[in-house]
Amino acid sequence: MNKIDYSPIQTLLAADNRIIRTGLRQAFTFAGFNGEAFTEAGTLEALSSAIEETSFDLIIVSAELGGAFVAPIIIAMRDGRLPHHPFPIVIMLLADGNPDLVRNVAAAGADHIMLLPVAPGPMLKCIDHFVVGRMPFVVTVDYVGPDRRIAPRLGCASAPHVSVPNPIAARIRNTPLAEIQSQIDLTRLELSTLKLRSYAGCLLAIDKTATNMFLRGKIEPPKLEFFTRSLDRIRVSFPFCCDDLCCTDVDPRTLGALSDLSADIEAIMHEDPSFDRARLDEFRTNCHVVADDLKQIISGKAMTTNEVRSKQA
Repeated sequence: MNKIDYSPIQTLLAADNRIIRTGLRQAFTFAGFNGEAFTEAGTLEALSSAIEETSFDLIIVSAELGGAFVAPIIIAMRDGRLPHHPFPIVIMLLADGNPDLVRNVAAAGADHIMLLPVAPGPMLKCIDHFVVGRMPFVVTVDYVGPDRRIAPRLGCASAPHVSVPNPIAARIRNTPLAEIQSQIDLTRLELSTLKLRSYAGCLLAIDKTATNMFLRGKIEPPKLEFFTRSLDRIRVSFPFCCDDLCCTDVDPRTLGALSDLSADIEAIMHEDPSFDRARLDEFRTNCHVVADDLKQIISGKAMTTNEVRSKQA
């Protein structure tokens, strides 16, 4: 079997323990990683700056840096909200196997999770695994990343698998940069389309579930809290989806309606007496109007995959 040439891989290693960073860096150098393509970060700020400035193929990162959880940065990257592509292989390092921590890390979209201390041998074996292939992604209203879901979440239909670019394999196989970029652009378009479709479905679920709670007078705070988080995610992610789909004529009132829906969910959850049947009707109308806006972007206003291909040809 031919020895793998790791030298083209753009790698980011982020850990606040200098001993861990030094040990892995030395092992990687010995294995053939290129020092000029190897970046280290010891703080959350350094990690954020590195991801903002450089497009990485492989990110190895501790789940916590200086006591701060790194998941929000990985989530934003997977969601396409950072400057570079959302498809690096991400290996997250955990100090312990606490089930809640493992779930939170998996929910960020990591490709693989390893417990500290980690020896160089198992780490390199893990990377070799990704040279062969990676898990397909799924998209739901609150998740973009490798498919680990056993069942769909509240407000989410069963999610289709999406084959995503594998930057490690592409580098090692010396795939032309133009081909890599084409794959990235097409996959981002597909993921953004799926996100908008998932968001539309979630809005209809919000309408049905929240309305039933209001009319029955039986409020279920956990479900409403999930809807509030979902609306926040939709509001933040929506403009980036439109950018990926080359859609520039979005009604600005859509974002305002999403904010209004969040306020309405809070009113229902706290049984605000000002939330009456008239406001419920407005809430339901907003749910359907925004869902229809998202469906219209998908079906008519977005640049099609074939148009993107023709532009890249």
